[in-house]
Amino acid sequence: MLYRKYLVFAITLFASTAPLGDARAIDITRPLARGCGSILSAAKQALFEQDFRSHRIVSSSRTGPITIQTYFHVISKDDTEAGGNISDEAIDRQMRTLNTAYRSSEITFNLTKITRTSNERWFRQVGPSNAEIEAEMKDTLREGGADALNVYTVGFEVGDIGLLGYATFPHEYKAFPNDDGVVVLHSTLPGGTTQNYNLGHTLTHEVGHWVGLYHTFQGGCTGPGDEVDDTPAQSSPSTGCPVGRDSCPGGGLDPIDNFMDYSFDSCMARFTPGQVTRMRDQLTTYRLPRDNSPKVPTKPTFPSIPLPPILQPPTSGTSESAIAAPVQSEPAPAPSAQPEPIAAPEPVQPEPVPAPEASIQPEPIPVPESVQPEPAPTSAPVSPTDLSDSKLDDCPAPSPSTVTVTNFVTVTVPATPPSATPEPSLV
Repeated sequence: MLYRKYLVFAITLFASTAPLGDARAIDITRPLARGCGSILSAAKQALFEQDFRSHRIVSSSRTGPITIQTYFHVISKDDTEAGGNISDEAIDRQMRTLNTAYRSSEITFNLTKITRTSNERWFRQVGPSNAEIEAEMKDTLREGGADALNVYTVGFEVGDIGLLGYATFPHEYKAFPNDDGVVVLHSTLPGGTTQNYNLGHTLTHEVGHWVGLYHTFQGGCTGPGDEVDDTPAQSSPSTGCPVGRDSCPGGGLDPIDNFMDYSFDSCMARFTPGQVTRMRDQLTTYRLPRDNSPKVPTKPTFPSIPLPPILQPPTSGTSESAIAAPVQSEPAPAPSAQPEPIAAPEPVQPEPVPAPEASIQPEPIPVPESVQPEPAPTSAPVSPTDLSDSKLDDCPAPSPSTVTVTNFVTVTVPATPPSATPEPSLV
């Protein structure tokens, strides 16, 4: 037989008279009480607490709300509610009850998924006394990691008759991850048929173990008890709702209204501040990511980018940094021998734009065609006879003149005596 070594806390429902047969045949009108299916010995408790002290991460390292993704696995033997096929509405009521109970701890349970499995064998036989069948169910259905709560609803009809529920502890996940979770009797959900235990606090109690809490009566009146300072010592579990019970004189009244006692659902109402601190410490140590960030990137936020060749230091040597080159949006006007545009600022080296072309070199500005129809000889005197064959026959002969042509047309006309005939107009 498959054997899995893990601690299980169980709540047992028992009648005060004849031995139990089928759980559905229990006379629920008779007095009923919770009981523990697996009592935690002082030796095991000491071992668990030693591990916790060695690895503890205090809850102050993780402030604010904690959200637990919750997977609800409904196991049934048929499609009826009596056969375990509980409704979505019943699950919603259970989740509201659970979140109300844990509100003071700022722990929220988010219903992530509901699965439904019709398997009579699982429904009837799953329990701590049937480890092999339990392992088969959990190996098939469990989802998520250490921080995911898996809830299974079954019938406890064979082997663990009368059981209300059981759970695993946080530190057990590392060794037995598939065992992790909470198993409860389907009729303990709000509106169920299990009298005095049908308000949904069986799941509240079992999730308390899942987040690391012990029973308030752990260890009785001596020893470390439940490892929480503000829960009075209690010699034994409560039955019903015994207001004013004081089983360990001197330490205060028994906390019969605590979710980790065995009172009726109607009596359960609170966790103490010390319990809240412990459950958050246990979650932070064993179930939640070790750092306080919601999400930690797996790669650097600022990736390393290699320098392109243009950004490498120049070989010619300069006092300016080559990294300024990418700022230029246009090619640098400097010659190719000087790769750095900053080495020669534009005001110092205006080439190839020495001056606006429109004001320096109009294109083109030759001598008007009416004056210079054909190339004129440079520095050659113009005689009146040379003009005799031209179209200016009717014009009087001008005085000797000198015309010099350079890049720009320059006409030099020497002064003539007042009596000389006016020279031709250059229009």
